[in-house]
This record gives sequence, structure tokens and C-alpha cells, in this order.
Amino acid sequence: MTLICSKCGGEHDGTGYRSGRWCAPCTKAYQLAYYEKNKERLLPLQRTREKIYRAKDPDAYRAKVRAAKEKRKREDPKGWADSFWRDNIKRRYGATPEDYDRMLAEQGGVCAICKGSHHLRRGRFSIDHCHATGKIRALLCDGCNLGIGNMEENPARLRAAADYLERHAKGPP
Repeated sequence: MTLICSKCGGEHDGTGYRSGRWCAPCTKAYQLAYYEKNKERLLPLQRTREKIYRAKDPDAYRAKVRAAKEKRKREDPKGWADSFWRDNIKRRYGATPEDYDRMLAEQGGVCAICKGSHHLRRGRFSIDHCHATGKIRALLCDGCNLGIGNMEENPARLRAAADYLERHAKGPP
């Protein structure tokens, strides 16, 4: 059965028609435009409904959120990973992708310690930060970042480790 969308005039196979007048893409575009136009009024209502639903059945709410996340991961794995990364650096460090790009350019596209670009998990440098203050220091490859972390960010331990390696690099006396 072929239907003609009254909004765009296109012929469609009938799937996705809710009211029988508009095709799915036109309906979705209208809904997004309406939401953007009325966001200030709709957002508090949406949050209230979400809180009520979450309080009524927390397990069902968690399952629904998990299913939506898994669906997004399946449909757009690259987009999901980028979105997760953006949200993560904003939440953990207060940084944006633009901040990351600026720091990377300032460092010449290499690790701030070893000046290499190897040991990258997921193709990105780690954001090194002070665990006491949360302040971002630089971008490091995973090897350097894990090394600092394993030495508990203690400069004396790091110097002692460097001395140890230099002492034993010469070979037997």
C-alpha cells in the first residue's frame, strides 16, 4: 500500500505513519522542531514524568534506559563512543573536545612526557590530572599515564625508579 505524505508529497510504503497523513521523517522533523520551540515549557514536564516513572518501577526504568543505550550502541557505535567520551570528559574534568584539541595542538600531537604517540587506548591520549585538585595537567599516552598512576603521583618514587633503571642499565660492574 502506497501512501502520499501530505507534508512533503512523497510516496511512502505506509510504514511509520502514525496519523496516516505524514511520513515518519516529516513527523520526526515536526516533533523535533516543536520540542526546540517549546523546550522551556516541555522540559520540566518531561523531567516530572520521568521521575514519576522511575519512582513507580525503578527496575523497569533501568531496563528501559539500558535497552535504549544498547540500541544506540548497535545503531551508531562510533557516534555513541564519541558522545560517551564528550560526556565523560565534561563530567570528570570540566573539559570540552575543543579544550582537548587545543591541548593536543599545544603539545604537538604527542605525549607530554615521552613525546610519542603510541600506547593510545581507543586512539586518544589520556587526560592527566591531579587527583587532589582535579586540575588538568596535560595529555599523556596510556603507558606514561599508568606509570604515573602506579607510582601514586609521587615525584620521589618516580625519581627513585629512574635512578634504579639508570643504575641497572649499565650492566654488571
